[in-house]
Amino acid sequence: MSTETPQGPSQEEGKAMAPGQAPAEHDVETVEGKVVQLNQVTVGSIEAEEVQAKMSLLQDVQADSVEMQQSMAQQIDAETISMDQSAALSVQAQVVGLEQGASAGLVISQEASLQNSNAVAVIGQQVTASRVRSVLLLARQVSGDVQTLFDQRAALLFGLGVGGVLGAISLLRSWARRRYIG
Repeated sequence: MSTETPQGPSQEEGKAMAPGQAPAEHDVETVEGKVVQLNQVTVGSIEAEEVQAKMSLLQDVQADSVEMQQSMAQQIDAETISMDQSAALSVQAQVVGLEQGASAGLVISQEASLQNSNAVAVIGQQVTASRVRSVLLLARQVSGDVQTLFDQRAALLFGLGVGGVLGAISLLRSWARRRYIG
């Protein structure tokens, strides 16, 4: 079993720095492997069976399983994703778990479990939630406590309202053109 373990500055390096001095940036462009363990590192692209990230910044993650603690990612595509006190812009997986203050922009999954978390949009088959805030929630089955701005019904009504207003404006513009221009 191959294990890749890129790491950022060690504790000793951190203690030896002058007050206010930032640690040297530690970037890795691409990491590939079966099990990838990341600790305080910035990575551009990861392709692996399993990714474990702690206090790391990730850009594009392709994996079977992803576990994140106090980390941030731009895009994650995996079978299962578990995020604890982490953030991601886009998350797509069969099973997604957001816990303890995790945040995501877009969550697309078959099964999503969100505990004390935030998401801009959650799209899935089954969503289980406890103290969750979202702007848009589209799910076949929802259980738990979710505060959402748009659910399926509200999104449909909003779309119909916007469509009606745009249609009326288009009709008024064409009527005005015919009457005053031509």
